[in-house]
Amino acid sequence: MATVSTARVLFVTGKGGVGKTTVAELLAKAAGIGGRPARLIDTCGRSDDGSDDRAVVEALITRLVGLRAVSRRMLDSRSFQALLAAIPGLVDIARLDAIRRLSKKERVVVDGPASGQAAAMLLAPARLERLALVGPVRRLASELARFVADPTKVSVVVVASPEEMAIAEARETCQDLASQQIAHRVLVNGVYPRRVDAEQEAWLVQSAVSGDALLHLARRKRQLDAVAGLDPVPYSIPFSFSDEPLATELGREFLGGTA
Repeated sequence: MATVSTARVLFVTGKGGVGKTTVAELLAKAAGIGGRPARLIDTCGRSDDGSDDRAVVEALITRLVGLRAVSRRMLDSRSFQALLAAIPGLVDIARLDAIRRLSKKERVVVDGPASGQAAAMLLAPARLERLALVGPVRRLASELARFVADPTKVSVVVVASPEEMAIAEARETCQDLASQQIAHRVLVNGVYPRRVDAEQEAWLVQSAVSGDALLHLARRKRQLDAVAGLDPVPYSIPFSFSDEPLATELGREFLGGTA
């Protein structure tokens, strides 16, 4: 079984409703060092007025320009919109830069946005690098593009449920990430566990002694058929939607014992 690297950042994404946040919480516990959980941060909780976007962009501009008063003037309401138009993906760039800086101090698990937004965020540095010809913006874009493509720095966990639409979205996300050589792995959430071995399964099918058992086998086969052909080969966990927290051992097994 392939393993998730000891990346400083585990970036968790997936289609809405597949248990992405539950998995992120599990991995934060499992990826901790010395008994201390990894830092779990949420990139989804953005305010309706965009104030948090301004705050993260202001921190970046202040660092690049060096003067907070200048950066604040650049980020008044009208200037902020003009800045966003002039530099595509600026908010994503600012958030990635903040994650990168935090990861230098501690291991980070990111409860990222849904798959499409996450892919756009992770691919933003490469896009900006192609657009910005010179200057600090191009330099930052190049640094962040190298950061997200370094498997020792960033590894993406694409969460999916064993259903056709979720698997299709996971497959598309993996293709986008692979196009920029960003390390990633699929975690399929909510797979029916295997209760019997092959010999017992054959006997159950032949004897039809239990309708419930046959229903379980049929549902599990349908799930496994849905995930067949995923690349990279997914790791499966049996449940994630109950109030009972997932066992940390599952997270450690997914991480390949590298945490």
